[in-house]
Amino acid sequence: MPRSASDSRARILHEAARLFKAKGYAGTTMDEVAAAAKRNKATVYHYFESKAELLYTIYIESAAVALETVRSLPADMPADEAVAKLIQAHLESIRERPNESAVYFHEMAWIKEWLPKPLYKVVREKEALYVAELEALLTRGQRNGTLRDIDLVAAAQVVTGVISWVSRGRATGPPLTDLSTQVADILLYGLLARE
Repeated sequence: MPRSASDSRARILHEAARLFKAKGYAGTTMDEVAAAAKRNKATVYHYFESKAELLYTIYIESAAVALETVRSLPADMPADEAVAKLIQAHLESIRERPNESAVYFHEMAWIKEWLPKPLYKVVREKEALYVAELEALLTRGQRNGTLRDIDLVAAAQVVTGVISWVSRGRATGPPLTDLSTQVADILLYGLLARE
């Protein structure tokens, strides 16, 4: 049975993400991506003109999933429930796309160096849209009294930082479903014992 174009593209992207996670973006070559995807190098370059385009695609697809997740939360859902649901959805996405999620967070410090300026700009714009949506959710919670009056930028960074931590993988600990409940509880209610 012949391979479809979408199958080849998806396989190349999947193997690139797996290699970038294992070896880092800088430590991976296009030859290695082609070998892992069981495609010749010309086929890889047919779908992705450069290694940077592979990384960019991983970032854009991951950002699109995150943005879709935050935008899918019902506007009438209480903010604390929405934040918990958002964390749960992100952890589920990490479970479904572990390599892509890890690459997204692990290579973030260097993407300005790895990506051409126009691609880097698009990635940052997508990330800014996500942060704006998250801050809007937190603002709604503050306005209706569900959430405390805290710095929204810091709160958004804490939420994304926790998601980044989970993307790095854990050798031990609860399953992601249980972890998402615990993480949401810690973020929303803190570490202090409640009476």
